[in-house]
Order: sequence, then structure tokens, then C-alpha cells
Amino acid sequence: MPIEAGKSIITEIPETEERGRSGAIPVMAAVKAAGAAAALIIAALAVYAGYGAVAQNHYFDLSEIKISGAEVLKEDSIRESIGGVEGKNIFSLDIKEIGSKLSANPWIESVEIRRQFPSTMIVNIKERVPVFKTVMNGKSWLLDGSGAIVTEASVAEETALPSLYGISPVEGEAQAGGKVAERQVKHAADSLSGLAGYRLLGKYPVLGFDMSGDYVVKALFKNSDTSLIVPRGRWNDVAERLFTVDHILRGKEGAEPVSISLAFPGKVIVTYPEKSSSHEGGKNRNG
Repeated sequence: MPIEAGKSIITEIPETEERGRSGAIPVMAAVKAAGAAAALIIAALAVYAGYGAVAQNHYFDLSEIKISGAEVLKEDSIRESIGGVEGKNIFSLDIKEIGSKLSANPWIESVEIRRQFPSTMIVNIKERVPVFKTVMNGKSWLLDGSGAIVTEASVAEETALPSLYGISPVEGEAQAGGKVAERQVKHAADSLSGLAGYRLLGKYPVLGFDMSGDYVVKALFKNSDTSLIVPRGRWNDVAERLFTVDHILRGKEGAEPVSISLAFPGKVIVTYPEKSSSHEGGKNRNG
């Protein structure tokens, strides 16, 4: 409680363990605290001064860039994207900026950059792997499994990869570095995995997938007019039915079916062409 002494108010200092037996606040504790703070400041200044000396030491000038993981991309193009950093002090390199420059390349999925003392920079590249081709805006494009538009497709790539139909860019026009809906590409990839090694009626390999349906995937086959309709994301449910009906259909004579639908649980719907229609060729799809 405050004690009146004339016109002054003196506030009592409560008893604490730090006051000691005499009731006075230990002076040495305050001196030690001030000393510790001063030591920290001196240490920080020493580190700063040391960093300044190191940052000006030519022993740490970048002399080598080691690049790994690049298979499609040429090392020269990667070095060009990094920019002229050789000869700069390794401590002054803006690693984040260099990573942003490299990540802007549509072929690069991810990049890891680190310094290796005294004078080397390590760059690990993970390239995108195209799994589908598709046509958008009158051009053929390669897509990876996440829906990233990697690059325009060459003739050889167009022949090798399965096609996707009924898809479009998430925004704007198709261009390298853009995206299509990842969900659609993943459903197509699930279908491709479910049909791995499969040939329709023992003859026709997979050509691609029509993704225009909201709940189903339509598989298309090379040199055949028959399409296979399956529910999205439910290959484990339909695989046994597919292989059973395919085995049965191989023994049938006459026209091949127009479609085989496994879209409904526990059912297989096989549709044949109208008898009146000519099914000449009936095999007009090709790769």
C-alpha cells in the first residue's frame, strides 16, 4: 500500500526472491543482463562484418553450374534462363529469382537450387512427362498428368500418345504453360491405366478418350467404330464385366457393336448398328 510522506507518494516495492535478504534489488543481476545484451550486439556486428568480408572475397565467386534431370531440355537453354551469374559471389545469388525464371519454362515441373561451397551452384530439374495429346485452337498439344499444356506436339509425338477429346483450356486460348481441367486428365489417366495392354475384341488398341460426358469416359479404339463407355473413376467396378463381355463378343459373327456401355452398376449394354445402315468399313479411326 502507498505510504504518505508529506506531499510525496512512495510506493512500496513488493517482496520478491530477487531482492535478497536486505530487501535491495541485486545490482549484479542488472549488470549481467546488460552485459549479455551488449555481447549479442557485438556478435551481430561481427557476423555482419564477417559477411561483408566473405561477400567481397573472390574465392566464393561462382565458377560452375551443375545441372541434372534435364532430358528434353538442353543445358544451354537452362543456362540461358538462369542468366549471367558466373563470376558473381555465391552469397549474393538470388536463388528464389533464379528458380522463378526456370519454373516459367512449361517443360519444368519443379526445380531445386542450392549452393555448394565454395563456388558451385547445383540445379536439379524435374521435367514434365507428356501422357496425352489433344487438339485445341486448331493445333495439337501435349499434356502431362496434371493437365499442364507442355508444348505443341510433333508428328512423332502425335502418333505415340493417346488422344483426349472434349477438353478445353481452363482460361484463355491454348498455349504452352496453360492448363486444362486436371480432374478430366486424371479420369482419362485412370481409364488408360485400367485398359493397360487391353485390345478391344482382341484386335484394336486404345486410341484415346472422349471426356465430353459429365459422368462417363468414352474410350475410342484405333481402326474401330466401337466405343467403350465407363463411369468415371470406377475402373475396379467395371473391369471384370468388360473382360467377360469382350470374351463373349469375340465369338460372335457379323457386325461389330457400335458401343459397349458399362455405365450402370451390374449391367452391360451392347448396341449394334441398324440392319438397314451400311456398315462398310466401320473401322475409320486411326492413330
